[in-house]
Amino acid sequence: MTWAEDEFGGADLGDKRLNKRLVLLADRLGEQPSARIPEACRDAAEMHAAYRFLGRKAVDWRELMQPHWDASARRMQSHPVRDYLARRDAPLTAGPLVAPDR
Repeated sequence: MTWAEDEFGGADLGDKRLNKRLVLLADRLGEQPSARIPEACRDAAEMHAAYRFLGRKAVDWRELMQPHWDASARRMQSHPVRDYLARRDAPLTAGPLVAPDR
């Protein structure tokens, strides 16, 4: 299973073909994160399909992001909150970052 399947495989865009296109597009863009869509897609048909997918008014950006948010929440569940708080607060309790004036 690819990272894109893990991240976006739970999408429910109302059509299995759209769900599959989301995973494929995420996979292609993930392979080349700084590439434009024409560069990331492997051929013209894939590029046109990506633009059609992204241009659909029936698919809201929140629907595209929901499986990512769900996957992020699942990953966070494996880490106790106290570990996150301890790391987050560490710089605050470690003392000043600048030496005091003498």
